[in-house]
Amino acid sequence: MRDMTKGSVAGNMMAFAFPLMLANVFQQLYAVANSVVVGRQMGAAALAATGTAIPIVNVMVFLLLGVTMGGSVLMAEFFGAGDECSLRDELSTSAAVGGAFTLALSAAGIFCAEPLLALIRTPAELVPDASAYLKIVFAGLIFTFAYNLLSFAMRAVGESAAPLVFLIAASLLNVALSVFFVRDLGLGVEGAAAASVLAQAVSALLSFAYIKLRLPALAPESWLRVSAPLLRRTLWFGAVSGVQQTVLYFGILILQGAVNPLGITQIAAFNAVSRVDGFVMALSDSFASSLMMFVSQNKGAGEERRVFLGLRRALQMCAAVTALCAAALFLFPYALASAFLGPGEEEALSHAALFLRAMAAFYMISVVCNTLQGFFRGAGMMKAVLYATYVQIPVRVGVAYALARSLGINAVAAGITAGWLCMAAYQLYEYRKFIKTESKRGFREGG
Repeated sequence: MRDMTKGSVAGNMMAFAFPLMLANVFQQLYAVANSVVVGRQMGAAALAATGTAIPIVNVMVFLLLGVTMGGSVLMAEFFGAGDECSLRDELSTSAAVGGAFTLALSAAGIFCAEPLLALIRTPAELVPDASAYLKIVFAGLIFTFAYNLLSFAMRAVGESAAPLVFLIAASLLNVALSVFFVRDLGLGVEGAAAASVLAQAVSALLSFAYIKLRLPALAPESWLRVSAPLLRRTLWFGAVSGVQQTVLYFGILILQGAVNPLGITQIAAFNAVSRVDGFVMALSDSFASSLMMFVSQNKGAGEERRVFLGLRRALQMCAAVTALCAAALFLFPYALASAFLGPGEEEALSHAALFLRAMAAFYMISVVCNTLQGFFRGAGMMKAVLYATYVQIPVRVGVAYALARSLGINAVAAGITAGWLCMAAYQLYEYRKFIKTESKRGFREGG
């Protein structure tokens, strides 16, 4: 466990963020393994089918991610305050409430797979494969919830290395199973989906065993006991964080609807650039998550000065890493996009390269957006996190749909950039308001 209320601010944050960066990269590898295997083994049509399904999956997954993230903010605050009893109670309450919610979500997803695909205007020839992929992934959502909850719980007490190890193991297993199921057994997109579910189950079991054996101070006596005093805050933080993540990725899902009428070639290109973009944003998200835990722990300990110093350090580190990524995208867009497109897909590769070069020029705006979101979460300012997303998504979607016919998938790049600009403006307004009001009446009171 790592107590980030003491010692070097930058050192603590980097030591925590580095495993997160690797974990987020492997999380992307975990997600793209199916796309790479399916694209290489089955061609552009199968890749387009999984690419169409993935935004729907992400809405569900990031809803669960938001729910577990909300609980982890409270866990980190209790850890910083030295309240181990409330820490364990928060974990058991999150497990019980979130587990029940996940089972209901899985059932709804399985029954609504085809209507969801129709909602985003999926081409008819892609629906059978996309639907089969969705139903298998939805059936395994409980494992996704379990891993996210347990990994966030470990990070709340400063343990970011163990979740990385388990994610690496799951990522490698996912790749091996995807190749075996798709190439060797010929199971198609269903095999790719099954590989993801099985690998996720293994990571959840490893996380559970680690907490029981190595972090007994974190493990509750009963994993399904609901603490009445904590229930309201748990529901509030989890619900707001879950809604925020859902709105964000529902916006991405709607963007898929702008791309789908452009044809299979541009759908495949968009799927490829989305994967590359995922790697870049994963690095930025690592610093935001590190800052969130740092702020939560120091808020619990009443260390206000360290909170604001942590924000400055996070902005500096995130800016440096994002600048390197943007340079790589601008200089090597064809090489990066070709990792996700098979031989003979030159037209899709050309569309993807233009998109990546367009995005490279504006990635630095996301540094402000992501870092301030991490700060607001850690400070308990969940409304600011939610409203920032409300500001961003309509702009992003509106610009993309307005320009899609003339710019193709580059309209999405224009929409994302416009959304970031509006989001950053709102966040800076909220931050200045926080400095003037919240800090005067005591940081512990939060937002």
